[in-house]
Amino acid sequence: MEISSWIVFIGMCIKTGTLLIAFLISLFKSKTAAHNLYMGLDLYDLKSYSMGHYITLVLLIIVSAALKAFIFYLVVRMFTKINFDQPFNETMAMLIKKISLTALTTAVLNFFADKYAGWLSEKAGVLNAVSPFNGNAADLFFLSGIVFVISVVFQRGVELQAENDLTV
Repeated sequence: MEISSWIVFIGMCIKTGTLLIAFLISLFKSKTAAHNLYMGLDLYDLKSYSMGHYITLVLLIIVSAALKAFIFYLVVRMFTKINFDQPFNETMAMLIKKISLTALTTAVLNFFADKYAGWLSEKAGVLNAVSPFNGNAADLFFLSGIVFVISVVFQRGVELQAENDLTV
């Protein structure tokens, strides 16, 4: 699992970096780079329609990708910090809680990005589907809820383990 987490983390970092570099190129170097910003993401019509909306939407997508990379960074840290002799400790509980909060933040950001893209599509009719590049907000809400419950259980395990250490 640790190796898989590293692979996904590196992949998410590459995706975020690629999006950022392609975005900067589309702003400063090539006027047509928005045609294929990242793996088929065509925002050229939006860029032609409004530079402000283009920048806002692409930044929402980039921040979402960066937050997903951060989630996997926390997962990698969790695997490196785990102590199987005493798995319930404050460090692990804090990391699991951070993963939950980051997933919730990403879900809220994706929800607003989807609504914003839908609004732009209705207003200007210039967008193709942006959702595949943003992720599904409902999935991330569900993930954050599950991880939050795990963090609460883990925090209770920390308390029980500390109580058990005092009685022994």
